[in-house]
Amino acid sequence: MRSTIILSSLASLAAAAPAAAPTPAPSSSSCASQTAQPGGYGPKSTNPDTAEAFLANQVYSNAASSAVTPPGYAQSFVNLQAATTTSNYLTYYDLQSYDPSVCKAKCDAVPGCTAFNLYFERDPSVLPDASACPNPSSFTNVKCSLWGTALTPATATNSGQYRASFHVVIAGSNGYNRLPPAQPGFDGPTPLTGAIIAPDGSTYIGVRFQAGSTLNTTFCASECAATTANDRSTPKADGTYMPCNFFNAWVGALGGVVDGTHCAEYTQPWGKPYDTNYGQMRGNQVYSVTQSYGYSLNPQDSGKVSATNA
Repeated sequence: MRSTIILSSLASLAAAAPAAAPTPAPSSSSCASQTAQPGGYGPKSTNPDTAEAFLANQVYSNAASSAVTPPGYAQSFVNLQAATTTSNYLTYYDLQSYDPSVCKAKCDAVPGCTAFNLYFERDPSVLPDASACPNPSSFTNVKCSLWGTALTPATATNSGQYRASFHVVIAGSNGYNRLPPAQPGFDGPTPLTGAIIAPDGSTYIGVRFQAGSTLNTTFCASECAATTANDRSTPKADGTYMPCNFFNAWVGALGGVVDGTHCAEYTQPWGKPYDTNYGQMRGNQVYSVTQSYGYSLNPQDSGKVSATNA
């Protein structure tokens, strides 16, 4: 009977046990001799100085949500708590302010840069040491990482790490992709959220594909013109053909790894609200539609062979 009471009491205590405590506040008494780390220009989270408080700090999410997308770029994701990890990494910079235009200027100055990731990172103010200084006080760095490939929400997989007992975490992470160039004879690019799903399937001509790590709308424009020329050369009996009057160029990414440029061709322009194809599950991985843009032929081709050309 006595053992039953003891076991019941222990079970009650276990059931009432609180959830795991957050990361303990740092102790600086043993850290004075450690090497100071560079940076620390971002706003700090010091009350308390924990990873949990950092992630909950609205200063970072507000900065990310209100950031202005710089000219020549489109925003790929906003206010995530993870930074990009993918192929074609170029370099990174510590900035003195959370400013997409400053990060854009860094990207524009680096050959091959087509995208950048701007975010706040909780870092140790001095070099952590597992025995002497396992959890130093923190400061905040503003990071600007540059990439030679498209960024998507699926590429933002780096949520931080431990350095000794210090927890590095990330907040306010925004991703930006360079807009593709204008194409002669077409209006655009018009940014789209996903790929087009046309309400009239008869306007769909087909899709062209080019493997590669970046969006190539020049390829799409060339293929669109070739489609029209080919169909015009073999019109139907009534003198009509299917002209490529619009193409939707986008990049596919499986598990964050880009596969290439997709060019969906149509006989008429489509846009919002029909840009609703965001991807699909392929096995246990997400296949994402990214960097989707529309280009409309100007002027539009009538799809009719003229009497002089008949």
